[in-house]
Amino acid sequence: MLRTTVVLGRLPNRLGEHAARTWGDGTEFSGVREYVPGDRQRSINWAASTRRGRLQVNVFAAERSQDVVLLADATSDVGERGSSALDLAFRGVAAAARAYLDARDRVGSITYQWGGTNWVAPGLGKRHYYKNIDSMLTSEVNWTVGSGFRRLPRAALPPGSLVIVFSPLLDQRFVETLRDMRERGFTILVIDVLTAEPPTRWRSTDRLARRIWTMEQEAIRFSLRELGIPVVHWDGVQPLDLPLTHYTRRPLMHSGARK
Repeated sequence: MLRTTVVLGRLPNRLGEHAARTWGDGTEFSGVREYVPGDRQRSINWAASTRRGRLQVNVFAAERSQDVVLLADATSDVGERGSSALDLAFRGVAAAARAYLDARDRVGSITYQWGGTNWVAPGLGKRHYYKNIDSMLTSEVNWTVGSGFRRLPRAALPPGSLVIVFSPLLDQRFVETLRDMRERGFTILVIDVLTAEPPTRWRSTDRLARRIWTMEQEAIRFSLRELGIPVVHWDGVQPLDLPLTHYTRRPLMHSGARK
């Protein structure tokens, strides 16, 4: 279960529950400013007014919502049944979908596998939660042939979306897809769900192969971080909130679209 959410630093002008950086009619206190004609009397901060010798009023942060696209990487499935990479990806998408929908965000999902993608456009409400879950388990909602995300319609991946990826990062082609999305201006957060490693054997060639594999995995994660794509690991045992703590405490800065 996910109890906290990652929020973009720049939010669209759409009513929601996330405190934005602009002033508005929200409930989260943002500061005080000098009174101007037309301000409501009940917003006057009398303590600050007394200290500064001029009328001061309380201001609050505007409350906005965001588009969130949850991406499940179905290209590789390794590990024990019940805790394999694909199992954790689907569990993670389900938990995140519920948390973001509860926060009144628009949530969509993409199940990515070679040969095509199964997707649901971002939407709201409890029925939309089950629509996203059904999309992961079946291929009956929307199917786009071709492995490239450039083939996806705008409705499936709206500009300015927060894209949360659940992947073991085992396939280099999928990693290149994330690079391409980043270059197109999407803000991406990767949750690494790899919990299995190659079997350990005593032969020197096997040990060398395992070492090379480990180095390749470290290089993939390092290259994504160098691109500004955060990568956190989730083992499916600890709460999903735990690896995301750093990013739920502060807004995740939007990468900005590139032309």
